[in-house]
Amino acid sequence: MAAGAPMTITSRAVAWQSGDDSNGNGVADQGEDISGNSTTNNFIVNNATLTPGLVAPSGSSGGSLGSLSATFSGNFTAGENSFETSYSEVGIIELAVNTSDYLAVGVDIAGKAPYVGRFIPDHFTITEASNGELAAYCDSTKETEATFAYTGQVLLDDDNSGSLLYKVIGITSVPVTNVPYVKLQARSAIDNITKNYTGSFNKLTLSGFSRTTPTSDATTKDNSGSFVSLIADLSSAQLSDSDGEITYSFSADDNYYYERNINTEVNPFNADLDLTIETIEDDDGVEADDFNGTTNNGVVTLKPSGVDIRFGRVQLENSYGPETSDLVQNISVNYFKDDQYILSPDDQCTRFNSSNLSLVNIDLTNFDQTASPKIPAIDEVTDGSFINGSTSPIPNGQTRGKLLQLAAGNVGKVCIIYNVDEWLKYRWVNESPAQLQCAYVAADRDQLLNDNPFGIASFGLFRGNDRIIYQREKFD
Repeated sequence: MAAGAPMTITSRAVAWQSGDDSNGNGVADQGEDISGNSTTNNFIVNNATLTPGLVAPSGSSGGSLGSLSATFSGNFTAGENSFETSYSEVGIIELAVNTSDYLAVGVDIAGKAPYVGRFIPDHFTITEASNGELAAYCDSTKETEATFAYTGQVLLDDDNSGSLLYKVIGITSVPVTNVPYVKLQARSAIDNITKNYTGSFNKLTLSGFSRTTPTSDATTKDNSGSFVSLIADLSSAQLSDSDGEITYSFSADDNYYYERNINTEVNPFNADLDLTIETIEDDDGVEADDFNGTTNNGVVTLKPSGVDIRFGRVQLENSYGPETSDLVQNISVNYFKDDQYILSPDDQCTRFNSSNLSLVNIDLTNFDQTASPKIPAIDEVTDGSFINGSTSPIPNGQTRGKLLQLAAGNVGKVCIIYNVDEWLKYRWVNESPAQLQCAYVAADRDQLLNDNPFGIASFGLFRGNDRIIYQREKFD
């Protein structure tokens, strides 16, 4: 029965039966069921009392004795008293009816219903819905919070986890994370909180929360007209309760990333996720009222604050110069905006590692990757771009390091390839013969976003003077 719901309590004065009184003292033995005994219709009193008592919850956890909504009149007519009332709490109670000094002969008459209930809540009311907050992180330590995330970006040290996580708002021995959560109260039919809905009387488990895992952004559409696809990995939520209030918290291990494909090459946008809890229902069938004021989108939808999302790529430019000097090689991190790629100077997660560079000969006269040309060790890069070593972010989104050293006299072209993270690859193949020769190793021609950046380094070409706009040689 729902707490606070109307109920009828009927008390009857009944006759003695020998089978109920083994010691013959005129009082039914404790525990005997006398509900089937005949009614003594001539029993008429007006001073009876009815007292509720709490049976459960009990013990160390205790419990609160609720109240009856109507007052027992104390009048018995034709041996019976009935009245309409309700009980305000969850649990099991007993009801004791007593009248003292019956017919003024000093006889007390008592009766008890030892177990009434179990009373359950009538409904749940969501009292608080916290959206939580998203943040972009470089790796699972969450020490570096980035200002944005790339489409498809996962953690540097865990390629099974997206880089969009709930924001860490307190660094202590136990980090505090701003996860989405809802608080709800178990309430009676007269809308008071039922504080006894706890412990074994709390029948709301994690399986009672039916939630939808988001598969796309809620507002931004891709180039096909569909909402941008999202990969969400939701771990088990957590439940806690106290005095009839239940807190349902999303897991700090939840992670997200947007799917990178040919249709998601769109302008930067702010992540907009819908974390919808469709229904909340406990094992007794008690349900939660709708928090949104509508039944169209579950009982509650949480929207953690967003992070900027960019579609990015790493670009490696062609380079050229005389065969007698090192070549400066430009590598940059870019993102898509307004039909073009622009430099990403605030990139905080992309790392440069010289060991990811490799060379493939095109037509160099003497090709020996271990000697000439040569990719220098990181500490040999002299322009300061990577002075912090191979784990440092690409500063200001690009480097112009002297990445190729070549012995004098070796003329021709070499393909330089840089292996990058999956979310920074692109479709790089074009139709020039030299590019295709380079691309056979660095990329393929499927037009998917799976090509490492590559470029052609040409030795034996002279730039000339940058201050000369035009010159020609005149013969007499």
